[in-house]
Amino acid sequence: MHLKKYYVIKRLYGRNEEIEKRLGETLKDNLSEDVVL
Repeated sequence: MHLKKYYVIKRLYGRNEEIEKRLGETLKDNLSEDVVL
């Protein structure tokens, strides 16, 4: 199940907020790049 994977990842990193921030930043960067193109 996906939840199991998620919990394992959560336990491994223990920094979900930082990861989510980075993901959000990369998404924003990708979106801005697409807009420029």
